[in-house]
Order: sequence, then C-alpha cells, then structure tokens
Amino acid sequence: MLAKIISGKSVFGVLRYNKIKVNDEHATVLYRQKMFNSPDGKLSIKDCMDSFYPYLALNQRTEKVVFHASLNPDPRDRLSDEQLSEIAQVYMNKLGYGNQPYIVLKHSDIKREHLHIISLRIDAAGKKINDSYEIAHLMKICKELEQEFRLVPLKKGEREFEYHRPVNYREGDLKHKAGNTIKAVTANFHFQSFGEYRTLLELFNITAEEVKGKHNGILYSIINGKGNRVGRPFKSSLFGRETGYEALQKHYEASKLAVEKKNIQEQLRPVIAQAVREAKNVNNFQSLLKKKNIGVIFRENEAGRIYGVIY
Repeated sequence: MLAKIISGKSVFGVLRYNKIKVNDEHATVLYRQKMFNSPDGKLSIKDCMDSFYPYLALNQRTEKVVFHASLNPDPRDRLSDEQLSEIAQVYMNKLGYGNQPYIVLKHSDIKREHLHIISLRIDAAGKKINDSYEIAHLMKICKELEQEFRLVPLKKGEREFEYHRPVNYREGDLKHKAGNTIKAVTANFHFQSFGEYRTLLELFNITAEEVKGKHNGILYSIINGKGNRVGRPFKSSLFGRETGYEALQKHYEASKLAVEKKNIQEQLRPVIAQAVREAKNVNNFQSLLKKKNIGVIFRENEAGRIYGVIY
C-alpha cells in the first residue's frame, strides 16, 4: 500500500480541493469522526470548518495545521467501502490521530481508487501533535496494515511518489490530473530555482512558464512524449496559491535553507563519487544511485548530449 502525508497551512484549501472532486463525482465521503454530518451526506466545507474551529482557536502558533493523508491500496486489492473505512480508522489510530476530528473520502478520479483523510495537527488541548520520525512510523504502519488486512504488499524499491505517474493527454481530465501532480511536486521536493522546478514537472509531462509584467504569474501546460505542448495552458490560480509565482519564490528560499540545514550536498557528494567510479554506463550509474534512494535527472540537448545533471 502506498501512503503519503502532506502538511499545509490552509484548511479551507484542502477542503475546497476535495469538494471539487465530490462535485465532479470523482469522490465520495466514506467516514466521519467528530465531524458534523451534512444533511445530504456529502462534503460540506462549512460543516468541516465548524468541526475544526474549536481546535484551531486554541492554537495560534502552529503554522502548518493541516493533516492531509492519502492511502493507496494496490489495484489488485478488492476492497469494499466498509473495509476501506476500517483501514482508514486503524491507520489514524496507529498514527496517533485516533481522537482527532477527521473525514475520509474515496477518490476514483484515476484507475487506482484511493483514500484522502483530512484532519488537524492540533489536538483538543491546542497542542501540536508530535510528528517526529513520522515517515519511518508511516512505513511501519503500512506494513502492519498489509498484514492485518491481507493487502498486496508494496514491492521492494517502490516509492510513494510513484503513485503520481506522468500525465497522459489522451486520457482526458487534464486539469485535475495536472493539479494533483503539480501539488505533489511542490509538497515532496526541494527545488531552488524555476529551472529545477520545471525540470521536475517535465518528468510528469507537465511544463511551466513564467509570465512577468504588472502581475507576475505561472502558466502550466501538458506536454507529450516529445516535449511539445498539448492543448491550452492552465493558470496557476486554478490549482491554488501554493502553485503561483509568489508561493514558488518562497519555496525556492525555503528549499535553499533546508538543503543547507540538512547538509544534503555533503551527504550526496561521497555517494555520487563512488557511483561514478563504479558505474559502467549511464543506466548502471542511475541504478547504483537508486539503491541509495537518490534520483538522477539528465538534461540533454537535441543531439542527445548531456549538458547538466540534477540529483
């Protein structure tokens, strides 16, 4: 089972994203805990905000208050809505969010049905819930869920981000797929420039363009296998503030600080140097680094000559 957790600042933003999915009949509400029930059984942003307000009012210091998780069983797992709800509840209990208000939605906007869980990182006393070693804890919980519910286990070497496969323009629903992928890239990667950001997006058949003038902005476009733009571009405002020009400028600065604080370059240097010495060819070089959980992006010109590398 693939799993991912994203922290965010805007409760309204994550609710709005899921509300769009519900309105488009690409998502349904499966379960609520300590949440007001909407008369029609669907997702109500007002009811959710009213449910979360007492917790938010007690804490004015925590910046990223949103807990937004996704659980993605293997397509071969044939699970009923009741089983999916139970998996979500056990997951939240194991992670330490069992007493929190939260809502569980099943998304069916892609072939792989998956769950989204929306909650808060602030408890009933107004204290931030401890998220130290959350990723390691999450991996352990996923293995336990696979065993308890007899789910298809995650393949060795498979990563949670691989769930976001490249956008295929022939499959349609491009705006939603582009939005999902763009948000995943901004949430999962440190990138220190617009060039790095665009390179990452192009791995998923999306490109971006800066539009500068009286109001600076970002335009996103779907590209085909040859790198050519397909269809009309999308303004960043369609996907939320976190994908816009100003938010990206802040992301560049935050990424630089994170890279320096975590000493990432010094950690990478000896591993890459060893791979260079041992590699027999480009593919072997990529394979050696992948075993160390390091990805490689080669930048090539039209003649196929490598002129840059991003790790």
